[in-house]
Amino acid sequence: MPAGLAGASPAMRDLAQQVEALVNADTSVLVTGEVGTGKASVAAYIHARSRRATRPFAAVRCAGGTPPGGGAPPVGPIDAAGRDLTTWAAGGALFLDEVAALDAPAQDALSAVLRSLRAPAGGAGGAGGVDGVRLMASTARDLVTEVTDGRFREDLYYHLSAMPVYLPPLRARTADDLAALVARVMHELAAEIPDAPASADDDAIAWLVQYPWPGNVRELRSVLERALLAARGAPAVTSVHLPPDLRPGASTSERHLPRTLEQVQRTHIERTLRVHQHNRTRAARELGISRATLIKKIKEYGLRS
Repeated sequence: MPAGLAGASPAMRDLAQQVEALVNADTSVLVTGEVGTGKASVAAYIHARSRRATRPFAAVRCAGGTPPGGGAPPVGPIDAAGRDLTTWAAGGALFLDEVAALDAPAQDALSAVLRSLRAPAGGAGGAGGVDGVRLMASTARDLVTEVTDGRFREDLYYHLSAMPVYLPPLRARTADDLAALVARVMHELAAEIPDAPASADDDAIAWLVQYPWPGNVRELRSVLERALLAARGAPAVTSVHLPPDLRPGASTSERHLPRTLEQVQRTHIERTLRVHQHNRTRAARELGISRATLIKKIKEYGLRS
């Protein structure tokens, strides 16, 4: 199971069970969540345990850059020569990382490919699948809003959203879930770093759990790797081994978190909704905004309410 799904709460256990159910379902998969929550890792995990595991996991970074799985040209579902990347993924999975970043021509081309390869009832692709290729995708954006605003094709959304998986940001997880995640990531990293301890003491865990982790699992993994390198030869990671901005006793300026105004606003709205048990009227009253504005913000930030 990917480290990002580690946790002891009922919500995280339900999420892990949902991911396990997708292993053999062979439907299309849409993994949603903020940047850094481990969406590509979850998609790769599902593929690696599926009946298609011996076939390619063709990962394409739709926003450009290096593909998360390596090997695929970072140009979208149809390459520069007009060749269909589903052919390259034949028998396996085509994973479109950050699919909402596809431009209109690429969306049109992908839609045409899916229409031509759509499996008949009972065919090899299964419900929601594509004959010979399993379609998987991730997005940090709210695709419903993207469709509503005309930036994403509605038919593509329905192709992708048969079994959506939402990965919550670390700041929304319980202390127990975060402690379990820290332990799992630390165990994985310690196996790769000679003489590194495989655990942290209670003070370090307490500090790691209270940190908001704006960069989510990606940031957590980076911080723990640095801490393990600093703690080589020690019996456990302590607060001394943590980066200065995470150490207990650091001044407010030392603990400055590089966060945009949008990130701060999103976090405040999310916490206010939780305090009021997701009652939008009461939450809007406390926030000093109208209920309609709150609903708009919930959609804009992809919050669950």
